[in-house]
Amino acid sequence: MQLEPQSTDPPTGEPTDPQTREPEGVPLNLTEDQIEDFRTECGAFIDRWLEEGTCTEEQAAVYRKSVNQRSLSFYEGEMELFENALEGCRDENRYYKKFIQTDSNSISDEKIQTLKHICHNYIEKLHVEWGMSDEEYEGTKQKFEAIYDQIINNGDWTLYYEYLDICNGVYD
Repeated sequence: MQLEPQSTDPPTGEPTDPQTREPEGVPLNLTEDQIEDFRTECGAFIDRWLEEGTCTEEQAAVYRKSVNQRSLSFYEGEMELFENALEGCRDENRYYKKFIQTDSNSISDEKIQTLKHICHNYIEKLHVEWGMSDEEYEGTKQKFEAIYDQIINNGDWTLYYEYLDICNGVYD
């Protein structure tokens, strides 16, 4: 099973950059092209999140500002750090593109059946152990059937993993 890289996970709050530090000397002399490459490659996840609906335009603006600040946070003598950070972003983007090409529209029947089984058990638990009414139980089953259809029809891995977590009790 392939997992998406960490930066493609939906945003959970304000971005934090562990490399942020107080200025120590002369800023690294980068060309506009180098800065733009960094912003494009290291900010690609923001556009994916916007397309997926996992962040708002306001959140995206905050994340872009963070990437912009990071692109300018390297100092003289840190060209190797800059290049490594840029290459790390490129690797992550290549991995994400490979993940999308190989898996995004091909959620296997086996994975769907596993999800249905896990969610069936979760719904049963809600009904029996947590006292969900029969009416709520039937409505929940119908809701989940619609979700399965959406996952299958759209090849929606984000929704698949979200409901896999829900049905596994991650949010309980």
